[in-house]
Amino acid sequence: MKTGISLLIFLGLSVAVWAGDTTKTQTRPFQISFVHPMSTNGIGNANSINTFSLNLISGYAGGVDGCEIGSFANVVKNDVRGAQISGFVNVVGGQSDGVQLAGFSNVNQRGSKGVQAAGFANVVNDTSSGVQIAGFSNVNNGSFEGWQSAGFLNVNTQSFDGIQTAGFSNVNTASVYGIQASGFYNHAQDSLHGVQVAGFMNLSTGSTKGVQVAGFLNVSKRLKGLQIGFINYTDTLEGGTPIGFLSIVRKGGFNAFELSANETFPLGMQLKTGSNRFYNLFHLSARPGNAFAWAWGTGFGLNLKSQGRFRMNIDLLASHINEGQLYTNHLNLLSKAQLGFTWQIARRFAISAGPSFNCLVVNKQSAGELATDQTVAPYSVFDKVYDQTRVQLWPGGFFSIRF
Repeated sequence: MKTGISLLIFLGLSVAVWAGDTTKTQTRPFQISFVHPMSTNGIGNANSINTFSLNLISGYAGGVDGCEIGSFANVVKNDVRGAQISGFVNVVGGQSDGVQLAGFSNVNQRGSKGVQAAGFANVVNDTSSGVQIAGFSNVNNGSFEGWQSAGFLNVNTQSFDGIQTAGFSNVNTASVYGIQASGFYNHAQDSLHGVQVAGFMNLSTGSTKGVQVAGFLNVSKRLKGLQIGFINYTDTLEGGTPIGFLSIVRKGGFNAFELSANETFPLGMQLKTGSNRFYNLFHLSARPGNAFAWAWGTGFGLNLKSQGRFRMNIDLLASHINEGQLYTNHLNLLSKAQLGFTWQIARRFAISAGPSFNCLVVNKQSAGELATDQTVAPYSVFDKVYDQTRVQLWPGGFFSIRF
């Protein structure tokens, strides 16, 4: 009985409002609605700016300047200033300035200034600033300034200035100023001024001034900063250093091919690639004859000092040695540190020589042989066997021709 009386009062208020002028925009201190147009503003909702609005299921208004609460949906024709809270969705035809909270989604036709938080997605069709937090994605068809955080994906079609964090990916089709951090992939279509951190890959198709850190791959059009990843690629190195297992620099980097010889392997060749400060090297070595052996390995080098045509560098290498056959399946590791003195005779021709220090660790248990049955080390200053693992140390030297 009480429910029926309340509904009659509510409908009566609605009818009274419908009888008024519905073409002129009016500011109303409050409105209560069941579903549009069953509200205290009646059919005048589209021309009403409400200070306080309560929508028992869903409501529609011309604007909000204060607070709006809806159990399911809030729909506003123009702007919202203040707070908008909905159990499912907030839809704004203009701009929101304040706080939007929705169980599922916030959708703004124009921009957003303030805080947006949604269980699934925030979608804005213009420039935004402030904080966006979504369980799945934040999408802005414009620029953004502030902090974006999404469980899966952040997308901006114009410049971004601030911090982006996403469980999977951050994608920006313009410049990024700030920090991008994601579990898989970060994308800056134009320049990057700041930091990218990704579990798999970072991409900057313009200039990068800052740091890229990825679990696998970093790509930059132009780099002036630092790259740290398993593989790094830079088209043009303007300053800074890529560090990883393989760093490829097409312009402005250090790329060289060398033929070499040392006291252990008289025949060798190696590829060096990276920057003038830090480079990766990959090498093959061989010792022909009755005591045939060959080795393959990798390492890195540091250019320490250059003076005119002369340069000093340090190379650190690790090699797996195969004795008497194509591949030996046991521990046979040669580690080498080389101090090189290089004379650049011509643009693409140099010679290098210097001392080295070597450490050989051998364990042949898996091959059914003794660790002492090896002929790699030509001599040693230290030679000891630890439970079938033999360790030998010796000084040496190398000579190489660089192309």
